[in-house]
Amino acid sequence: MASYKQLLEKSEAWRDELQRALVANGGTDVITDYGSVARAFPSEALHPHTFEFDFIDTQALKSWSAANDWIATPAPEKAKDPKFPPIRFRRADTSKK
Repeated sequence: MASYKQLLEKSEAWRDELQRALVANGGTDVITDYGSVARAFPSEALHPHTFEFDFIDTQALKSWSAANDWIATPAPEKAKDPKFPPIRFRRADTSKK
C-alpha cells in the first residue's frame, strides 16, 4: 500500500484525468467510480474495505469541484457495492456567479 505522501504525489495526475473525462463526456450529469475519485482526492483515512485506495478527501473534492464548476455528490443508487458508491458530477449553475 502506498503512503499518503505517495498518493498525494499521484493525485494531480488522477485529477487531470478526471477533468479530461468530465469534459470529454460533454454532459451535465456524469457518474464516475469511487476508486478514480478516491485516487484523485485521497484522504489520510484508510478505507476499511480495500487496500486499493483510501477514503475520499471530501473537502478537497468539494473545493476542486467548485473551482471547476461541478457539484460532486455520492450516487448510492448506482452502486454495485454500497461500500464504494460512485460519485455524480453535475454542472454547477454558473449563472448565479
